[in-house]
Amino acid sequence: MGLLILVGGGLYVLWTRFRWGGWDGKSRFTVVELGSPVRILSFDPATHQGLRLTLPGDLWVNTGSGRGRFPVSTLASAGSSTWAVRSITDALGIFSQGELGHLNWVDKWRWWFAARGVQWRVVDLAQAGLVSYHQTADGISEGELAPNWEQAAQGWFTSLTVAQEQLAVRVVNTTAVPGLAAIAARQIETSGMKVVEVANSSDEVDKCRIVGPKELQKSVGGGLLWQNYNCDWQIGDPLTLYLGH
Repeated sequence: MGLLILVGGGLYVLWTRFRWGGWDGKSRFTVVELGSPVRILSFDPATHQGLRLTLPGDLWVNTGSGRGRFPVSTLASAGSSTWAVRSITDALGIFSQGELGHLNWVDKWRWWFAARGVQWRVVDLAQAGLVSYHQTADGISEGELAPNWEQAAQGWFTSLTVAQEQLAVRVVNTTAVPGLAAIAARQIETSGMKVVEVANSSDEVDKCRIVGPKELQKSVGGGLLWQNYNCDWQIGDPLTLYLGH
């Protein structure tokens, strides 16, 4: 009896970790590879289509924690992998599961298993004409995302399942940090949801909060919001993401 309880408990732990791993198994699975070069790897399980996107090292991005702008090639050595990945995904306006080499073991297995049947497309961001270059006063060539990047991103990183849910989201920044709502709005729109309002509020929340109908808690899009912004969920209407500290 004791052995059966032990085995049963072990299976329950395995199932729980599998069930509540980072990826939901339905939305797009996107990871960042902090190598040389830096790459974004992403596939949609609904279509079995994937993208391997190479970023040029001289693409400059605004980074998190108020540290300023860095070229992509230096991010991995300038801070933690979490900081580097967040800086890249915020700049690109996309969601991700994190750095490929630092996924939890459940998601590593899911990535290996699901990615085997994907048809991959390989794209170099600069060669695709999605980077604009300019010379600084010091004669340094700096790249930045071209104006047509947003259109390309929505074509490459939208999740079919999320888009089919047709969720409409309000995004409200309750912090004193400017631009948070705009960053979140880009990520949400790229994933396949529609942002109907971006606003600021002086009614600050202590933590990210989602206000939405109970039935949307089980939606794929609602799960993406909850996971990516680490939010508490409050029953209400309309669906609103409140960004707090």
